[in-house]
Amino acid sequence: MKQKNYITKQKIDVKTFNLQLEDYFKNRKQKKYYNFNDIINITGISERTFRYRINELKNKYKDVPSLLVKKNRVWKIHYTLVDEFFTKYNPRTITLSNYDWQTFINWSLAENYDKDYHQQLIDEIMEKFDEYSFHYCIEKTKKGLNHVHIITNVDKNEITTEVDEILSYYLNKNAYRLQVEEINKKSMAVRYINN
Repeated sequence: MKQKNYITKQKIDVKTFNLQLEDYFKNRKQKKYYNFNDIINITGISERTFRYRINELKNKYKDVPSLLVKKNRVWKIHYTLVDEFFTKYNPRTITLSNYDWQTFINWSLAENYDKDYHQQLIDEIMEKFDEYSFHYCIEKTKKGLNHVHIITNVDKNEITTEVDEILSYYLNKNAYRLQVEEINKKSMAVRYINN
């Protein structure tokens, strides 16, 4: 006689469900809105600069109310506006987001190589440009292939040829795809790499 497997639904009380939901939005999902303290920590600006910028942005985005929301004397700032809070000159406090990142590098290989292989390629690039800074991540695609994202303060034109030479030394030109672009929004690039 065949035994049937049934899936039984577990009943979860409302309090547990709300706690799980809150945990999901706090820890697992990236923030959509930042508050005053978040903006200060990300950008390294002072409270006075924050007030000055919020007044500018209030007028600039008055037609798009979902980008800046003030609720109970607390500002909620959409993540796409973070770059508008950066200082125009040298910041007092340097953070990962307000650092002078200039170039975003991305490569993916046709075949699956392990993280150590990608790390070796990154190390060689960092050796060539040892006086510059790099922030990177190695992640898997939906197909399970490792690929690399790097942000650096090296000029796009200067680093493109070097990265291409290093990759083509080990791989056939058809075995990889390389993309090197200038960074438009630093906070978005850092957010993507940290994700």
